[in-house]
Amino acid sequence: MGESAAVLLGLPIVGRLAQAVHLAATESIPPASTASVRWFRGRLRADEIVRVNGVRVTGVARTAVDLARTRPFPTAVAAVDAALKRSALPAAWAVVGGQVRPAATAVLPGASRDDLRCLLGDGGRGIRIARAAVEFGDPDAANAGESISRSRIHLLGFPAPLLQRRFVDPDGTVAIVDFDWPDFGVSGEFDGFVKFSRQEYLRGSLPAEALWREKERERRLRRHHRRDVARWTWDDLAGRANGLRDELVAAGLPTTRR
Repeated sequence: MGESAAVLLGLPIVGRLAQAVHLAATESIPPASTASVRWFRGRLRADEIVRVNGVRVTGVARTAVDLARTRPFPTAVAAVDAALKRSALPAAWAVVGGQVRPAATAVLPGASRDDLRCLLGDGGRGIRIARAAVEFGDPDAANAGESISRSRIHLLGFPAPLLQRRFVDPDGTVAIVDFDWPDFGVSGEFDGFVKFSRQEYLRGSLPAEALWREKERERRLRRHHRRDVARWTWDDLAGRANGLRDELVAAGLPTTRR
């Protein structure tokens, strides 16, 4: 359950990962926790449990709600956004003979907002943040960095952006931006390191080539669509996200908070 289930389900965990495995006990009094295993009282329904690569874990909806109850708003939103997608791709690992081994990935169905609402209950630890995250969640966020960015944008008092907006150049070239504010002529891009390091993003090209394509895309957005492009990284999201705030203010976006 919790963070341990999230690892197997492929739900994002932003920040430090707990060193202990989180397990649910169905007994009224759970076993004593140790440095490597932390027990929680379960109260799990049968439909809240799935099997992933041979391991029984809490499902996508329950795990997302558990994370949302124990995490700050931005990281809670990251879990909810991922759960709301049409599908979730679990991490490709399985426990075989007590050892963690690579395993074939499987696609699990995502959760609906109503699924998440039903699991929130009437109260308890972290309920206020969890409810806010569930209502704020958006399956169009492409990754955890975009989810954290969108949450920070909201908390900083900037206008809500459109997500994954498409722009078509006169020659038919399509550009998709992470965030867009049509009323202000501003687009926003979260530049995680993976964009210029992992092959799934590089698609066989060199990091320098990927960077050049980004520069060309930004130039076309400015030329054909009159867009100023604000860019930020993980460092800009840290703390009170002053780097993100400064970048968006410099791009011309108004904010209700200083």
